[in-house]
Amino acid sequence: MNTKNQIKFYAVLFILFFALSVNVLASGVVGRVTDRKTGKPLSNVNIYLQGTLIGTTTDLNGRFRLTHIPKGPRILVFSYLGYETYRIKIKLKRKKIQYLEIALQPRPIDLGEAVVVTAAKTGLSDFDSPVPMAVLSGRKLEAASVQNISDALVELPSISMAGQAYHRSPSIRGLARKRVVVMVDGEKISSERNVGPPGTFVNPEDIERIEVLRGPYSTLYGSDAIGGVINIVTRSYTDPAHFRWAGGSVSSSYNAINNGRDGYMEFNSHLGRFYIHLNGGIRKADNYVDALGQEIQNTFYNERSIGTSLTFRPSDNHSFQLRWRLSDGRDIGKPAYDVLTNAVHDRDIHRQLGIKYEWKNVTAGIPKILLNISRHDHDLGVVIHKHKVEADPSDDKLIDNIKNIFGQDYNLRSEIRLLLSRKLSVLAGFNGYFRENIRMDGHKVVRNYQTHLFIKEERENLIPKAFQRNYGLFTQGDLILSPGWAVSGGIRMDLIHTGEYTLNDDKIFLKNQSISGSVGITYRPRKWIHYSANIGRAFRAPDIKELFVTTQTPGGLNIGNIGLQPEHSLNLDFSVKTHWETTGFSLSLFRNQIYHMIILDWNNRTANRVGTFRNIGEGLLYGAEFTAHANLFNNWVVTGNVSQIYGYDIHTQDVLMDVPPLQVNLLVKRFFYGQKFWTALSVRYSGKQTKVAEDDFPNRAFALFNFQSGWKI
Repeated sequence: MNTKNQIKFYAVLFILFFALSVNVLASGVVGRVTDRKTGKPLSNVNIYLQGTLIGTTTDLNGRFRLTHIPKGPRILVFSYLGYETYRIKIKLKRKKIQYLEIALQPRPIDLGEAVVVTAAKTGLSDFDSPVPMAVLSGRKLEAASVQNISDALVELPSISMAGQAYHRSPSIRGLARKRVVVMVDGEKISSERNVGPPGTFVNPEDIERIEVLRGPYSTLYGSDAIGGVINIVTRSYTDPAHFRWAGGSVSSSYNAINNGRDGYMEFNSHLGRFYIHLNGGIRKADNYVDALGQEIQNTFYNERSIGTSLTFRPSDNHSFQLRWRLSDGRDIGKPAYDVLTNAVHDRDIHRQLGIKYEWKNVTAGIPKILLNISRHDHDLGVVIHKHKVEADPSDDKLIDNIKNIFGQDYNLRSEIRLLLSRKLSVLAGFNGYFRENIRMDGHKVVRNYQTHLFIKEERENLIPKAFQRNYGLFTQGDLILSPGWAVSGGIRMDLIHTGEYTLNDDKIFLKNQSISGSVGITYRPRKWIHYSANIGRAFRAPDIKELFVTTQTPGGLNIGNIGLQPEHSLNLDFSVKTHWETTGFSLSLFRNQIYHMIILDWNNRTANRVGTFRNIGEGLLYGAEFTAHANLFNNWVVTGNVSQIYGYDIHTQDVLMDVPPLQVNLLVKRFFYGQKFWTALSVRYSGKQTKVAEDDFPNRAFALFNFQSGWKI
């Protein structure tokens, strides 16, 4: 090595050494955050320097380290869902480390306090974000005693459920079925999943919170995020419930409306820096009973689940986690469009295996690096029984269509956060979502309806093998221009490969490219009021079924269309929010225009119902959302929201399907005896809805009243 190369070599070594050691030389704070009442450590508490983007979160033991704080007086903020926000004034000297012990006061009354929504990846609270957000805490889910996620989501503004029972899928601002990204702990799950029971293979007892982003989020999550994002965050279980080294719980619930039974058990322990968690549950339900006492056929389900996670923290800044889940659903009803057709899922089995690595406080300019890899296998079967009526009743036929769907989903997520200055933060990363080895086969068996004598059998291979691979590169930045003004924006480039291998091993290959992005600006003239505007572009690529599959379904014959174009949307948002110590409200207005919207167009004029996937010119959705909360005399809590959405095809003026009607939610809660005992009355009103998908039922206007009470021992 010559002298010139040696100089370069040692210069690089010096720069690397300086970057990795700068945390030791810089001034900052370290400490621990606990629950004031129990003294137990709190993990994932958000800590940030007021007026800057410098921040961090606590680890599994409640510890934190925040370096490179500018010298002089500063205000440090501690924010955590369900606890009072805590602020402390610090004054640091250069190259000095200050130690803090912070005890947060629990807040059993949910006043809609500002929280950082991790799915948004901005580090901004929901109050400061330019895109409307909402959070359902695990405490609220427990208090409501919900047995499935969908029953809780409908309490949020602009959210309804499309479909029935197990097949309910979330609709955000009138966009449903494959236009909403559903995630578990930040990992996208297959669009084949729904959030009706059992749905997403997560028991409500295992949920820490549910984060909902209303608006386009393709910038971070690629295809399908036209309507919004639902992120289900499970409990960390790093704090044993009863003893120093181990804990656990057992719970059960009953729902009279469908004879629903839900049992759940969990165990967690830690040995040194190893943390282990085990959980399992059983959920069963019969058909739903409507307000008139009539059963809604094929709304029953049966599911068992088990899961485990192992976390290893060699130091406060490094974390490795291995997790595994299994959901085994059997005998799940599937609604059909007429009384002569009956369908059921004979199985719905899902296995998930994943590993995650997180490195915090890498250097002064790199607060965090994340790497996440997972595999999700799914095995779905459906049996469709149809009674075909003939001219001669003795010739009536019983036709059984049996279908099987197999496949694997792979998630790859790599992110790095850069703190370029105390007011400029940039997140860059790569998302890969790969659906591989998708196979679909089926066969039809025809018997005489009266004698059950065999007539014929036909076998078909609908998809020998198919795939859809989504590669995405993105970057997102947040800039504080002044104490009152801030800008957030991002851009993403996606490459999507979709293909099918025919029975002759011929390959059909489709390639789509898309660029999505968003820009938002916020203005906060006072600490209690906030204005924001956001414009975002999102997209959705057609999936395997829409492109390649022609098959019989309970709704009729579905015909795939290889000529489908991807959907693209342009969304505008404007909102004003207020937040005082005990009260607050928010008002949001939005307009979302969707180009090449994909619909299933039914032709009812044929002898057999036939539906073809096709693009329409432009769909337009617009509406308003209003939320409010108030704490009256420290004993009464009132929260509520109102939302109204309209949607139609711009060219034909036809009303779009699954657009929710006027929705009103109201909750009045009263606390007694130092907030240890409470009673609550909740009211939900939904207007008339007639334009629904073919496998759904129109709804009349209705009001639902629920009375709840609880006692904290």
